[in-house]
Amino acid sequence: MYLLLQAVIFDEIELSNVSIADIRTRNVNHGFQLITPTRKLQLCADSSKQMDDWISALKAASTKSEYEVRT
Repeated sequence: MYLLLQAVIFDEIELSNVSIADIRTRNVNHGFQLITPTRKLQLCADSSKQMDDWISALKAASTKSEYEVRT
């Protein structure tokens, strides 16, 4: 007998009612948590600037405003 397991790797997240919390710790220097009514996701960026850019983009997406990436 074979058991087939299927996992959802990519999923859409509704951002209309989202909160973002900074979770920087000793082990995760550029981490933050995306909190929705149905789930909490912990995300980690490679740098503080990248984390700030992600947070800005997520906040802009949650308010449906446009976001331009700074270079």
